Amino acid sequence: MYLDSAELFWATGKVIELADVSDAIISINMNGDFDTAKPVIEKSRARMLEKLKEAVETEISGIDRILND
Repeated sequence: MYLDSAELFWATGKVIELADVSDAIISINMNGDFDTAKPVIEKSRARMLEKLKEAVETEISGIDRILND
């Protein structure tokens, strides 16, 4: 969430990367072309999994610091 006015939320100031699969969706909608769309979606999925793992590791590290202090 990246909203300056949302100071009440824990995610304020954290930028969440969005998966850009618009080309894949257009390809499917216009041509029914799943072969072109699949690699785009797979690449985006892999990137999002990387980002999720990074976020989880950061949160776990923070929890560990709290528990070990």
